Amino acid sequence: MKDFPRASSLLPIARKFCSDAVRVAFLRQSHNLIYRVECGQSEDFFLRLTAPLHRRADEIAGELAFQLYLGDKALGHIHRLSKVYVPAGTEKRRQWSESQHLLRAPALLQAYNPALCGVFHECMAEIKNLPADEADFGLTHGDYLLSNYMITEDNRVTVFDFDECEYAWYAMDLAICMHCYLIGPAPALLPAQADTAASMLYDLLRGYTSETPVSREMLLRLHSFFKVRDFIYLSSILEKNEKLTGWNKSFAETCTDRMLNRRPFLEFSMERALELL
Repeated sequence: MKDFPRASSLLPIARKFCSDAVRVAFLRQSHNLIYRVECGQSEDFFLRLTAPLHRRADEIAGELAFQLYLGDKALGHIHRLSKVYVPAGTEKRRQWSESQHLLRAPALLQAYNPALCGVFHECMAEIKNLPADEADFGLTHGDYLLSNYMITEDNRVTVFDFDECEYAWYAMDLAICMHCYLIGPAPALLPAQADTAASMLYDLLRGYTSETPVSREMLLRLHSFFKVRDFIYLSSILEKNEKLTGWNKSFAETCTDRMLNRRPFLEFSMERALELL
């Protein structure tokens, strides 16, 4: 998507969503191109363009159908509704193992550190053998980061960016939520946050289980789901094929050390967590 369209050329497209759109400004590029559309009397909005190589049109239709079904929900509520969601007229979203970052991981890890590649295959084999029953497995957000939801002063939660929604174990979304928050701006400081991290998990489970249950089996597999997120982050860093510096270097080094020395991403009391189920 290097040759992306000029913002000024997108005004006719923006006016299909808002007739009084007056200006389109480029904001940023990630997997998608994000533009801000300023309108005259109507509320401003964001326009997202997706390259065909990243998502097909039918995959985007599946994402939008799921969003329209969910509305504005928090994670536990999303999963409760997902358990009775039946896609109609849209292509089903991908399986979790079809993530582009996981598919590319073996070759990238082999070149970076062959020992890590072995850990990756162990982790994937273990998770693929988990039962995928309706109570624990279904359509998930797939990228439930702190930057993908907002909480207003009156505690209204709005969730957005369903670009990565996929079929997976619901507990994977819990792992994603915690992984992003705890890694933060300084990955090397993760071990020093042990007490805060454990408290976060207990608080998250209290809120989550008020909407939908988490099985004991899924909680026991939380460590494996954290590993998957580690590998997704590491794969996305390595596929840039750049010299590792700053945050990327810090994460790659701490992640490698954690994986090879078989240390868990998060230390917590399983007994206390199970009491909350």
